[in-house]
Amino acid sequence: MNAYLRILRHMLLNPQSFQSDFSRKHAALIAEAASRKHISSVIDNKARDRWFVTSAGLELVEGKWPGTGSVVRQVASEDHLAP
Repeated sequence: MNAYLRILRHMLLNPQSFQSDFSRKHAALIAEAASRKHISSVIDNKARDRWFVTSAGLELVEGKWPGTGSVVRQVASEDHLAP
C-alpha cells in the first residue's frame, strides 16, 4: 500500500501524462488507481491528457501525509490568479 500511496502523492503534486516515463514505469499501479477511482483523466466532463487525483484519492494521501491537500489547493488557487 505504501508504493500505491507514494504514486498517488506524486501524481497529486505532479499530474502525469499518459505516456510519460513515470506512467509507463508504474502502469500497473496507475491502472489499479484508475479502477478504484482514485485517479481520473476526466475533469468537469471533459477528457484531459493527464491523470489527476480524485477527491477519493486525496483522502487516502491526506491520511498518510496530512496537509498535502492544502498545498495542492493553494497552488490551484494561485493558478486561477494568473492574468
